[in-house]
Amino acid sequence: MRLSSTIIPAIVIVLCMNRLAYGGAWTQNAGKGQLIISQSYYQTSKFRDNSGRKQSQAKYQKHEFNPYLEYGLYDGITMGANLFLQYASQRPSGTNLEPNDYNYGLGDSEFFIRTRLWQQDGFVFSAEPMVKLHSPVSFDKQPAIGSNHPDTGLTFSAGYGFSSYGLNHFANIDLGYRYRFGEEKDQIKFAATFGISVHEQLMIMPQLFVTRRTNSGNAGGAYAESAANDYNLTKLQLSAIYKMDEQTSLQLGGFYHAHARNTGTGNGLMLAWWRRF
Repeated sequence: MRLSSTIIPAIVIVLCMNRLAYGGAWTQNAGKGQLIISQSYYQTSKFRDNSGRKQSQAKYQKHEFNPYLEYGLYDGITMGANLFLQYASQRPSGTNLEPNDYNYGLGDSEFFIRTRLWQQDGFVFSAEPMVKLHSPVSFDKQPAIGSNHPDTGLTFSAGYGFSSYGLNHFANIDLGYRYRFGEEKDQIKFAATFGISVHEQLMIMPQLFVTRRTNSGNAGGAYAESAANDYNLTKLQLSAIYKMDEQTSLQLGGFYHAHARNTGTGNGLMLAWWRRF
């Protein structure tokens, strides 16, 4: 049995550092949508410099509250918003004698329209233009919240839903280009997600997220751990999704920064509540 266009997006929307949620290739049915409310915690005391060498830094921590909403305008066209409320702290001297610097507020905000280009026999292809508005929080205060310039971008996605051993599974690949205004260098984004059902109500979801800058960029910003950095990042994530009923699901998982340039090499935990309507 093929996975429906409303079930698939609820499965593939997930959390990650700096750009936490995405909807894969599937669109919502007209007049239908979903709300995902996520909470994540990230911490690190190491970073990789511009050359990839591991360096020590004062412990950095970030708590992030991430509301994500998408709604089917028409058959094959979905619009959405991805918002980030953040609290970040770091001890400036790296000792227990100094109080933490901290910062909090609304981070970057993303808005998108996903258009289905083709769908047949379990396969679906779509395109998603987006705009990102930078955080209204002053960028002079450290640790920084979000970035200090807007972005625009386009992502192409391919998904495949199938059945095996009486259960539904899926695979999804995203490839996108992000143009960054200001001094920051453009980015190439890649993501691969696999959904493996082990029970009618339980799915295991391994994921790979890759961000690559278009050139080496600026070497600064390690202290801020800011989304405005010119950075490379490869992140691995593993989570489990439990379907409570036809409208509500819970997700619990963890993530790890496996490779980095000019950003932290930490790990974190995430929890999400999904509601389809």
